[in-house]
Amino acid sequence: MVLTAADETPIFTLGRFIGRHTNNVAEYTALITGLEEALRLGVRKLIVRGDSQLVIKQMLGEYRVKHLI
Repeated sequence: MVLTAADETPIFTLGRFIGRHTNNVAEYTALITGLEEALRLGVRKLIVRGDSQLVIKQMLGEYRVKHLI
């Protein structure tokens, strides 16, 4: 996952091994990690982008979330 400034300059990047999991678990892990890091950095405004239709639609409330990580 990558956090960028408003001008698209990367301010935090992270890639890590999370074990043997589904792509959905990987996407949610990246989302949660990014949100936690943004909170730690004191980010006040955040735009989240992703390429997982499932995660995006669940975060928009269009799909129901069955299980939490």
